[in-house]
Amino acid sequence: MDQPPAITPLQRSIKGWVILATNTGVGKTWVGCGLIAALRAHGACVRVRKPVETGCQAPLPANKTEHPERIPADATALWQAAGQIEPLSDVCPWRFSAAIAAPQAATREGKTLYFAADIAPHLPAPEAAHALGHPPEYWIIEGAGGVLSPLTEDGLNVELARYTALPVLLIAPDTLGTQSALFCAIEALHQRGIVLAGIVLNAGAVPLKAVAPLALDNQAALQTWLPRLMPNTPPPPIFKVRNPDDLRQLADHLTTNEFAPPRALVNLGLTY
Repeated sequence: MDQPPAITPLQRSIKGWVILATNTGVGKTWVGCGLIAALRAHGACVRVRKPVETGCQAPLPANKTEHPERIPADATALWQAAGQIEPLSDVCPWRFSAAIAAPQAATREGKTLYFAADIAPHLPAPEAAHALGHPPEYWIIEGAGGVLSPLTEDGLNVELARYTALPVLLIAPDTLGTQSALFCAIEALHQRGIVLAGIVLNAGAVPLKAVAPLALDNQAALQTWLPRLMPNTPPPPIFKVRNPDDLRQLADHLTTNEFAPPRALVNLGLTY
């Protein structure tokens, strides 16, 4: 078998974030869509990518000759939030039926995914930055599964951030049991030299029937442990989100220096 092309990180100054998470189903897409809406409200052009999505189902065919495309639910939500400015096939080129890790889902369908050959060509290109005078352009790139979940045969989800050199917005459910996976993800990013733009504790990802202990305080635990998990590095902000208003405040903070003069970061539900 031929060796896949070598992976070369792209050195360029594009803007945006790679949205990664501690696990699947913790709100990456919900946070991404809220962030996109807030950026567009400021007049920004937002381009989105979810290069691989599994668990995609095709609608029932209208007739025997029709073969409908599989619908990637998360990528479709991001695409619609961004205004459908590109074909959905550009946003999510790889769609597989089985709701399992991407390389396994691909193998079940006779495909072998390699990062350089199959993922990198769909990520931001060197000429992506807009010229002066054009609306600011941002990229929102969403992984599939957790930070260290396999994305291809030769790359984990974290490779999306390493390759594009974009900072990571790390999503975790604000619930009991999240600290171990969250701390592992933070340490993995730090050890790889990947910038962590912020940590989002998503209270909206907690099932309504799940009642967290009153004494639970994941934010306080993060504040205590971040200096040890990320030595010699300024700790990233921590955002607690539950509703769309929180996501608008998250976007305002992440883009404060571009869209508005600096202001005191009070009442934003974040800490340093």
